[in-house]
Amino acid sequence: MEIRTRNRVIAFRVTPAERREIEAKVRQSGLRQQEYLLHAALETPIHVVEDMKPLLGELRAWGRNLNQLTVLAHQGHIESANLREAV
Repeated sequence: MEIRTRNRVIAFRVTPAERREIEAKVRQSGLRQQEYLLHAALETPIHVVEDMKPLLGELRAWGRNLNQLTVLAHQGHIESANLREAV
């Protein structure tokens, strides 16, 4: 049987609130902190979305348009918008 040794340390900084949240999740899991963090780091899938710049640019444009419509509505220049034409 192979003896497994863990002789490398990984340390990272957290805020007091983050530490309390991590400790609460560790207690809730019933695992030791090391087991919990290893499971979270090694077995929880991380989904990376590539090339988000075009989508984020589009969302910013929509946000600008919405803000402009809101300003015009507050100024009394428009009372309603026909959104059916936008579809």
